[in-house]
Amino acid sequence: MDDPTKDFANDPRVSFDKSKQNWVLEDDNGNELEWDSRSRRFISLVGIDEMKAQQATYSIQGVDESKTPADVIARRQEKKRKDYTSNNTNTENKKQKGPPPKTAVFVTGLPPDVSIDEIAEVFGKCGVLLPNDEGGPKVKLYRDDQGNFKGEALVVYYKEASVSLAIQLLDDTELRYGDGSSIRVSVADFKADTANEQTKQSKHKPLTEDEKRKKQSKFRKLDEKLNDWDSEDESGLADKLPSKVTSRVVVLKHMFSLDELKEDPTLLLDLKEDVREDAEQIGQVTNVVLYDAEPEGVMTVKFSDHIAAQACVLKYEGRFFGGRRVVSYLYDGKESFKSSQTANKYAETTDQDEEQRLNEFGKWLEKDD
Repeated sequence: MDDPTKDFANDPRVSFDKSKQNWVLEDDNGNELEWDSRSRRFISLVGIDEMKAQQATYSIQGVDESKTPADVIARRQEKKRKDYTSNNTNTENKKQKGPPPKTAVFVTGLPPDVSIDEIAEVFGKCGVLLPNDEGGPKVKLYRDDQGNFKGEALVVYYKEASVSLAIQLLDDTELRYGDGSSIRVSVADFKADTANEQTKQSKHKPLTEDEKRKKQSKFRKLDEKLNDWDSEDESGLADKLPSKVTSRVVVLKHMFSLDELKEDPTLLLDLKEDVREDAEQIGQVTNVVLYDAEPEGVMTVKFSDHIAAQACVLKYEGRFFGGRRVVSYLYDGKESFKSSQTANKYAETTDQDEEQRLNEFGKWLEKDD
């Protein structure tokens, strides 16, 4: 294509403006026009200034207005290619699953003669255990190269929430009450076995439709079992944890004897403080009451939420306190307990009893001095 500017030097109406580095034409009316290389014609300087002002007003950040249409098209096509690649990457990232939920606990310090059924019974108090291929609880006992039990086990739950509850209730406790040993419970970490597990899974053949239906049916049954766990608890705690739990008060029995209180009046305060400190490891405690007129040694612990109350029931049930086996359950709102400080229709203490108690307390103080 010919260069139209090659003859401008011979045209007396046209001059080259060094400040603008462009050709300028003066028409017959004395108006100046500037050469526009894109349209290949002279344009009024007034029009050019207005156009530049308009472009500045409506300019889009990142867009080069000096680019030709061909450049813009090429740039858009390049952007589409980049976006396509980026979208594929995002899609792949979205398809990548996050870390699997941690539904298993690792247990150490188990007695050498422990059985899977015994472990399942204890840990089943904290949630529904995942079944194995044979239908039994998914509990694995670890053995050394000689086949000897190492005192370690893996317990797999159906829900992740059961893991934290199991750690809270069973860590550093006795598997068998009174044997003096304690177990440690922690979240199972499968990082070391991830590669092996993936290799095993890659070797598995695809499930048939019948196998898929059986698997779906199994998980439906687990969901039903989980929903009915409170009311159909197989560990024998159904009477301890009602299906619709709202109570935040836990009743503890056999925590003391009346003779112990009579011998040491300060036991009342010490025992309340000890129980509060122990219960606060489970959740926020709002009140602890010791009923000093109850032959069964009754205490109540009130929590700020009912979940902590349930955990307290599981923690205290069956524990030995001062040689006595503790009984724990959620308060049903119907029972009344006797206390020397509280008068109700069930109270049997009289003013004379209270006066006698105060006199005994005074004598105890004088003896201590």
